[in-house]
Amino acid sequence: MRWESLFADLENQMVAAEEEDRRADVSARTRSDRASVELVGRLLASVGRPLQVLTSDGRSVEGVLTEACGAWALLVDAQHREHLIPLAQIAGLVGAAAFVAPAGVVDRRLTLASALRAIARDRARVEVVTQGYCWWGVINAVGSDHCDLDRSRDTGAASRAGVTVPFHTLVRISSTPWG
Repeated sequence: MRWESLFADLENQMVAAEEEDRRADVSARTRSDRASVELVGRLLASVGRPLQVLTSDGRSVEGVLTEACGAWALLVDAQHREHLIPLAQIAGLVGAAAFVAPAGVVDRRLTLASALRAIARDRARVEVVTQGYCWWGVINAVGSDHCDLDRSRDTGAASRAGVTVPFHTLVRISSTPWG
C-alpha cells in the first residue's frame, strides 16, 4: 500500500511537470508567433473599423480604415475626407484589431507611388502634409520616390506654383472638401 501511494505521488509529479512544460512551450510559441506579426497584418484585420492614427508630425487622423497595404493605409473621416497615410509615418494606432489578417501578394506590391498615380490620374485636389509644411493642389506627376504638386489654382502664379515632394517626407495626403 505504501508503494502504491508513493507511485501515485510520483505519477502526479510527472503529470504536473508535463503540464508545466506544455504551458511553457505554448507561451514560447505564442511569443514567437507574435514576434512575426507585422503592422500591415494588424491593419488588414482592422479594415472596416474606426481607428485613430497618430502620425509622425504629432497629429492624428480619426476615421474608418477602408484600405490597407504594405505601404499605406486609407481612412475616411466623419466629413467624408479620405486620408492616405504612409505606414512609415504612423507613430501609433488606437483601436487596431488584436488579431492579424494575412497580406496577399497584391497587398505587398501596392506602393505609395501606385496610390499617388491613381490620385494623379483622377486629377483630384489634395492636401499634402509633410513635417512642417502643408500644400493644396493637384498631383501632376509621380516618380519613383517623389511627386510634383501643381498649386497654380491656389497661388495664381504658375511659375512658382509647383512643388516637388519626396515620398520620405509625406505624412498624409488628404482629399479636399472643395473638390
